Amino acid sequence: MNKVSFFKSSVINSAGLTLARALGFAFTFVLAANYPTDEYGYVSFVIAQASLLAILVQPFGQTLISLYVSKNRENPDELKEVMGTAWFLWLMLFTLTLLVSVPLLLATGNFSWEVIVVFLGISVFYTYQGVAGGFLSSWRVLTMYLGSNLFQILVVAILVFVVRVDTVLPNIFVYGLSYFVPLLILIIFFPLPLRISFKYDAKRLKDMFVASLPLFLSQILYVLIQWLDVFLIEHYATRSELGVYGFTKTLSSLFALIPGGIGLVLLPTIAAMTRSDGRKHFIMSLSVALVANMIFLVAYLLVYPWFVTTFFGEEYFIGLLFPALLGLATILMHSHGIIFMMVISSGRTHWDTMSRIVMVATILVVGIWLVPIYGPIGGAVALLSSVLSGILVYGLVWLFSAHEKRAPVSWFPKTHELE
Repeated sequence: MNKVSFFKSSVINSAGLTLARALGFAFTFVLAANYPTDEYGYVSFVIAQASLLAILVQPFGQTLISLYVSKNRENPDELKEVMGTAWFLWLMLFTLTLLVSVPLLLATGNFSWEVIVVFLGISVFYTYQGVAGGFLSSWRVLTMYLGSNLFQILVVAILVFVVRVDTVLPNIFVYGLSYFVPLLILIIFFPLPLRISFKYDAKRLKDMFVASLPLFLSQILYVLIQWLDVFLIEHYATRSELGVYGFTKTLSSLFALIPGGIGLVLLPTIAAMTRSDGRKHFIMSLSVALVANMIFLVAYLLVYPWFVTTFFGEEYFIGLLFPALLGLATILMHSHGIIFMMVISSGRTHWDTMSRIVMVATILVVGIWLVPIYGPIGGAVALLSSVLSGILVYGLVWLFSAHEKRAPVSWFPKTHELE
């Protein structure tokens, strides 16, 4: 894929994700405008719990399956053999998650069906995204997001404005079920050239599991980084403060639109490139995302006070410092994600593992220190500090390795060569 095609695909993806995100924001806005901050806080907590349950299945489906498909999509026979083992491993991870988490949640009194439904939705949704992304079928990925969010807001609007439910619980179930609706339509009417089979090869299964561990660990750490701030707010602050934090963090996800559009095509593209071409695409992607998002951040902060206080009330506004910190943290988080794609495509997964271990440690230390004192602002500082520390680690390991004599590295990681 040349630069023009790459840029065009990224722009189309960003536009589609913007529309999908707008529908997702409508869901957030309806809940925030019609329920107290503590009820919205419960929504954030349920999603955080479900994401934690998906800590094994989501990264395997979204990232590793995408890599396996992208490498073998031109060879149907090889793809069938590799994916038979991959599907079996996915099923093992899914089953293990339920066998461990359900008894644990029951024993601690934290079991709820809404968490299970959202977990199921996340697991299936992002696995399909991995498959579609591996086939470079961006329109299917965009249809997933658009269809899911459209179903979500339509049903929630009926529940809130027509049925007038007085609790957020039915809306959480709608959130979880919305993951399945577009997938059913795509699978039935627009099937991909891949069938699910659990026929596996024992040696390949072992090799695939062992080879996947570094990237697997990195993705697990990523999920922890995404949600540890929410758990810290839940533990040290009030449910109302969690509602304010979750609402503002959702608004900050606006800054994921441009990097998200780039990310849909970046990893499958550079996996098949030479080292030089892959580096050029990486630098271009990172530069465009950073410059565009920093300009957007200024505009965002200018309208933020009026927008939040006018449509959601003073209880959701605690000053400009808070959204500024979360906005900057989100921008840098997704810049870190673009660097991550370059790192794993160059076979240096250990770089990213080091980076994310430092990020988890940083958010824990800073969060435990600041959240009990400053509440949501402390959580935002912890998240920003975590991302900065992760980017710093990337820079340091690159500097230390720049002068090392090492063999050329292919853009697709050798850890994924299964034969």
